[in-house]
Amino acid sequence: MEWIETMKFIVVIFASLFSFVPFAFSQTIEIKKRQQAMQVVKEQIGTMAPMAFGKAEYDDFLAITALEDLLAAVQSYKELFELPPTKDDKTDASPEIWLNKSDFEKKSDKFVSDILMAIESEPDDSAEFREYFGKITSNCKSCHQAYRIK
Repeated sequence: MEWIETMKFIVVIFASLFSFVPFAFSQTIEIKKRQQAMQVVKEQIGTMAPMAFGKAEYDDFLAITALEDLLAAVQSYKELFELPPTKDDKTDASPEIWLNKSDFEKKSDKFVSDILMAIESEPDDSAEFREYFGKITSNCKSCHQAYRIK
């Protein structure tokens, strides 16, 4: 009988350990996906900035392509912030995101909306593009000031 109790105890311990693994694994995947999306944002902002500031010739095809890539990266932002990080996770995401989730989601929605507006307007020149670029990047700034650990 004692052997059966020992086996039950071992099964409970293993079940407890393995029930935590999917949570930790999904959290790590979520953080990696977030970081990949942020890298795309960085790259596309880097592509668009010279055109917006007159440092490179404005190319409407390149601008719209960069905006579409940017949109693809950020449309799922809200889903990429479902699980708060643990103290051991390497992330710049502030715990404030999960404490003020509605504001974070509002900022995310505005970011997406401003990108869509720029795509739909199909800016003809650098001056027009610069206005949209300014709106888009102001979203980055407002979110990073509130929800990024530096």
